[in-house]
Amino acid sequence: MPPYALSPYNWIDGLPEEAHDAIQRAMVPHLSRTGGDVYTPSTRARGLYRVLAGRAQMYVIGTQGQQILFRHYEPGETFGEVATLDLQNYPVFVSIDAGSSVGFVAHEKVTALSLEFPEIRRAVEAAVCQYVRTLMAFLVSALTRNAQERVRDRLVWLAESRPGGLAAGPVRTTQADLAAMLGLSRQSVNEALAVLETSGHVRRSRRAIELIAAYVP
Repeated sequence: MPPYALSPYNWIDGLPEEAHDAIQRAMVPHLSRTGGDVYTPSTRARGLYRVLAGRAQMYVIGTQGQQILFRHYEPGETFGEVATLDLQNYPVFVSIDAGSSVGFVAHEKVTALSLEFPEIRRAVEAAVCQYVRTLMAFLVSALTRNAQERVRDRLVWLAESRPGGLAAGPVRTTQADLAAMLGLSRQSVNEALAVLETSGHVRRSRRAIELIAAYVP
């Protein structure tokens, strides 16, 4: 498999070599020519997934039937860690783009590997803790911040989630994605970004939003 950049959602490549190679050997690749949902809230927990090529997205369905996006997953990044611990149905949707491929490790195999390599167990638990902390931060932002602050918070989180962590530079997202993530209208997101751009925090382009100065809450 190709080398991937380390990020908070690519913990596999941060494992010691023996544990890394063991989980890679256990991974079954699957190419989706048409794309679609990998799992839904009614899907029984099956195991751990890793994006090998293409892109995946995690989302929920809002009260008006709209998709509320959690994040896009890039090659090398994993999802499904929570269900490998409690074996409960997935509470969200994850879909992959057409032509994407994912690797899959059944939860029974994840459990066996975790017993053999404690580093894998610790990495899975750390990933689950990260999800919990992220969702708590999203909740606080949604309940206590205005639209401009929520947009800024989400841009910072996206920057923290990329390889290299929080720093000035392009964030791969769009106004449409930000609206879907925050449950805001595109107009509200556009107005918030205009204020942030005027204040010198961001610069907008067609395919990315660039953080000019890292914001530390």
